[in-house]
Amino acid sequence: MADSFNLAWKLKHAVFETTSSPTSLLQSYVSERRGIAEQLIELDRRWYNIQWADSERRKQPGYQQECAKLYQEISGFTSGCGIEYAESVVVVKPGQTSADNTSKFIFGTFENDGGLHPNSGMINPGKRLPNTRMLRLADGCQWDIHDSLDPDAVIPQFSITLLKTSVITPEMVYAPTGSSERLFAITEYDSWELLPDCTKRDAEMTTYALSDNGYNMYGIDPNIGAVAAVRPDGIVGAVMPLDPQVIEAQLKEFLGGIFVAK
Repeated sequence: MADSFNLAWKLKHAVFETTSSPTSLLQSYVSERRGIAEQLIELDRRWYNIQWADSERRKQPGYQQECAKLYQEISGFTSGCGIEYAESVVVVKPGQTSADNTSKFIFGTFENDGGLHPNSGMINPGKRLPNTRMLRLADGCQWDIHDSLDPDAVIPQFSITLLKTSVITPEMVYAPTGSSERLFAITEYDSWELLPDCTKRDAEMTTYALSDNGYNMYGIDPNIGAVAAVRPDGIVGAVMPLDPQVIEAQLKEFLGGIFVAK
């Protein structure tokens, strides 16, 4: 299934000529999925050795720890959250572009096991974006973040059939008036009045409130913010700090390596 998810969207852009480099995009399927297949074969080999270990080995120090580590890796494969793709045209690791200060705004927390766990929820280019529930501000409905990964509008330079904008705001915000030290639930206000015009125009039905636990799971400082480019297969392609001065240029740099601009 993961092979199909990975290939389908890349093949679509190659066939419809909406990618700036069909060869590179399709080659990324091979480099990503072949590496994962090799890891899975090695995991199966280790699983076999553990399952059929003789009684003497089971008594050896470290055997239980080895089992626990292996079960953890297996859960990462079955959930998809333990899989990580290397750098490519569709995965930009920190330092590849001008958005090289990821470590300053993506951090380890209690909720994401310090980012050290293979299945950690901390947002990381090349890994699956863990799902979480959010509150859609337009109608108050609960929404899964992965349900918003459909094509729509984003940067005018790129076709609205290729990309979608989802805006996520902290559940607790500073009061628009009065003391800047007090936090209130955003749902206590007329949130429509708090939203900038571009959000009202391009993301009215894809603007959500996320709890502090959600921000901590992803390791994102809500006082700084982040922009994550998430692929249709749920893999994070790039993460950038939400800096109004440079974010558009950084997004164009990343997207321009994949898509054909209008």
